[in-house]
Amino acid sequence: KASCKCYQGQKHSSLYLVISVEGKYQQICLPKVYEDDVRAWVANYQRIQELLEEISQIYLDKIKNRQV
Repeated sequence: KASCKCYQGQKHSSLYLVISVEGKYQQICLPKVYEDDVRAWVANYQRIQELLEEISQIYLDKIKNRQV
């Protein structure tokens, strides 16, 4: 359409969430209204992963030092 911004050379902007399901990546197109919530969920997920790595390292060190 002549009224569409892509007609005038501007690209459409879309927000996608990429997830791994059984080793395969899937993309989910998200409405802009969900952007803040989904970004917060992703940040929380990443923080949880960091904390799990820290906990794992603590216990690995204990095992190596025979402190279990």
